[in-house]
Amino acid sequence: MDEPADLVEKELLSINLNLLLAHSQTALAEAWETLLRQVTPYLRSDDTVRPILLSIAATLSYDVAAEQRSGDMTATIHGTRLSLLLSILELAWFSSTDKAREVQSFLEVVQNLLGVKTNDAQSPARSFLGEFPIPFHRALLQIIYFVTKQSRSLIGRPKVVNGTQRVNVTITVEATLTMVIDALRVVFIAARSRKDVVLDRDMELLVAVFEQCTRADLTSSSAFWLARCQETDVIRASLDLYVHIDLVGLLDLPLLLSRKQPLYSPHILLFHMALVSNATAAERFASEGVLAAYSNNFISSAISSGQINVTLPELPTERSPAHVAYCAMVSVVAAVISALGRQNHYFDSEACGFVQLYGDQISRALSWTIGDTITLPLVEEIEQVVNPFYAIAASVPPAANVNPAVNKVLRVFTTHALQLIQQLDYAITHPNHLTS
Repeated sequence: MDEPADLVEKELLSINLNLLLAHSQTALAEAWETLLRQVTPYLRSDDTVRPILLSIAATLSYDVAAEQRSGDMTATIHGTRLSLLLSILELAWFSSTDKAREVQSFLEVVQNLLGVKTNDAQSPARSFLGEFPIPFHRALLQIIYFVTKQSRSLIGRPKVVNGTQRVNVTITVEATLTMVIDALRVVFIAARSRKDVVLDRDMELLVAVFEQCTRADLTSSSAFWLARCQETDVIRASLDLYVHIDLVGLLDLPLLLSRKQPLYSPHILLFHMALVSNATAAERFASEGVLAAYSNNFISSAISSGQINVTLPELPTERSPAHVAYCAMVSVVAAVISALGRQNHYFDSEACGFVQLYGDQISRALSWTIGDTITLPLVEEIEQVVNPFYAIAASVPPAANVNPAVNKVLRVFTTHALQLIQQLDYAITHPNHLTS
């Protein structure tokens, strides 16, 4: 019978061996990851390498999904394996000419990802919440983004994916959306209380995955993910965050100068654009108070007084984040009006209030003349400004029932539009003048 001291010594030896094994596994995976990133420029376009890489990715993703060990050390190994898997997929890259073997390996990766996302021992949710010393969810999100985008490409091609495989992709996408929507709510709420570059990166990846997974060619019905959005109240959380943050970045000028864009704002707007690209989601978005949020935020007073310029003095060589945000807001409002159509006249009236509030900025864009400077951001602004008026005009009922506020807004726009058409006509017929 072993003495207590012998038992302790054996236990310590076992722990040391496990630690050595874990470190060796991590070091080996990191070495492979470094090597793959170094050879990417030389092998990415090699069609003979891609099938081998996808086959390896399928095997590795199966092992990652099957992980049953818990603990921080295993979480570190788990993250290293995910980073290695990401490197393999980045080297394999996208393709529009997949052979049957490549498609099969890729769809195995898709199916294995479902196991990774639902793994209890190494839960992605715990990584999002910061419960692991080295989080692994960012590598996982990048893998999901790659897989989702390639899945859309495969599904869009005839006779490449059969019915069973399509169902497997749908199941994985739905599981992804559940995870992403839950995480987005956590991130939106956390961003209210702190400015964090890491949190900004999480938000960027989550929104990018959400935007891909909600595309109509991947999810034919929005009922599932919209119900999840309603359960978590994630849409309202995004609008609440948008109202309270610095949309320009001027409150932290050194960070703005280094990043060239503010925290959070671009990702929230992309989230809103993804929502309004779906008609049913756009209706839900309208009811959550988008116009109130877009009319009362960090740059509202500057817009209402017509002071949003294409550039900022602090960023003379970059497009102003305020201008980007303004154009995005106008685009979202126009998309909501178009999605609602003639069945929701209440929103038309509220949208007219939004247009009148920002009338000075809108008039400034529509008042462009051939003698003024023209830039691509200004062209975008003019285009985006025209879209809400077109959407309102297309959604109004017969003339006898037009809301007086809508009628007034459209009449004012007509005058500006006719003047703008004259200037554009002159610019097109006198290209030398425009160039000068």
